[in-house]
Order: sequence, then C-alpha cells, then structure tokens
Amino acid sequence: CSKPLSSVALSDLFNKIIAQYKIDVFYITAPDSFSIFEKSWFGNAKVVATLYDIIPALMPRQYGLNKRVENEYKSHLKSMAIFDKLFAISQSAKDDFVNITKCDPKKIDVIGGAPDEKFIHKIVSNDRQNELKEKFKIDKDFIICTGGDDFRKNIDNLIISFLHIDKKYLEKYQLVIVCKIREEQIKYYLDIANKNNNKNNIVFTNFVTDEELIDLMNMAKASVFPS
Repeated sequence: CSKPLSSVALSDLFNKIIAQYKIDVFYITAPDSFSIFEKSWFGNAKVVATLYDIIPALMPRQYGLNKRVENEYKSHLKSMAIFDKLFAISQSAKDDFVNITKCDPKKIDVIGGAPDEKFIHKIVSNDRQNELKEKFKIDKDFIICTGGDDFRKNIDNLIISFLHIDKKYLEKYQLVIVCKIREEQIKYYLDIANKNNNKNNIVFTNFVTDEELIDLMNMAKASVFPS
C-alpha cells in the first residue's frame, strides 16, 4: 500500500480473513514494525507471533530514531501484549522484551532458531580443504565467525579480542570472517588488525556459496558469534 492502513481498515481486513478461512490461531511471522496491534483486528482467534529482537528500542541512536519515533516503536512493542503467545528466538530477546514492555514472561517461550537441513556435520576431503584455503587465502587452522557487516555484529571488538589472545594461539590460528562485506569496511577492520601487527591473522572471505559455507564451518576448529 502507498499509505498505511487505518486501524478500522486493518480490523475489517483481518476479521474478513479470519472468518473466511475459519482461523483459530493467527500466526504473525515477524511482528517487528511500528503498527499498534489491536485486539479487535483478530476477533476470537488466538494470536501467536515470533519475537526476533527489539534492537531499535535498545539502540535507538544507532538506528537514527528520534525520540518521537522511538516512543512510537515502544508503543508498538507494548501493544503486542494482546498476543496470546510469543516465541522468542533467544533468552536475551525475551528478557529485553519483558524489561521494556512489562509483558507477562509466562506468555513467552524461548524456542531458538533452527538451521536448514543442508547444514550437516561432514568430513571435508583434503583436496577440498586445500581448494578453499587457497581461494580464501587461509594458511592456518582457523576459528570461524559467520555474521554480517553491521555494527550489531560487533566485528571490530571481535578482532580486537582475538588479537589479544595468547601469542602461541595467534601463531596457530587465523580468524576467518564469513559474510558479504563492503570493501571499505574490510579496510576499516584490517586497519584495526594492522595496529596490532596482526593483519595476516584476519581473513575476510566476503560472499560464499552455501556449499562453501558448510565446508568452511566443518573445517573450522571453533565458531565464535559475539553479537
């Protein structure tokens, strides 16, 4: 829609869908928006939603939210109290939501995220390992981080922390960061490593295919996810 739907229009729309399909449980896959939910939208249907995170409420300045928009977003979150059940992907997401909205924590179950079936444990042949190491300029055993080029992923502090581990480990391991990332960001991160005289211990693969990702994860000695 070019314009936001009014509350009355949304109520009519949801009620029509719920009545037409005789819906008992209305599941909202991603309620993270600025809409204010109202009970009248859903009639007698139970409402369930997946709660991913509420980062804009925790870091409004980084998201460029002024006070008005920040308050609107928090009002949106509090309106989710009408839901009958929330499935949070982490204990942290649940705790943050309860802290801000004062929602009854008994309404929220932590279910975690599930990987695609393609992500399996496997033995990667020596030839394949050599192929990937050559392609991505990996020349040691390595620790892997899969994330994204986003301040929330805490890549800069991960690099700083890695470069301060015991020297005997730095001689043995590289940190391999797997995600699509802009060249200027790679330069920024490598400058951090340079200041610690350890540029060669940090590897950025940039975009990889699913097959490469699965093999790299199986080749890694450990995985780290600091966000």
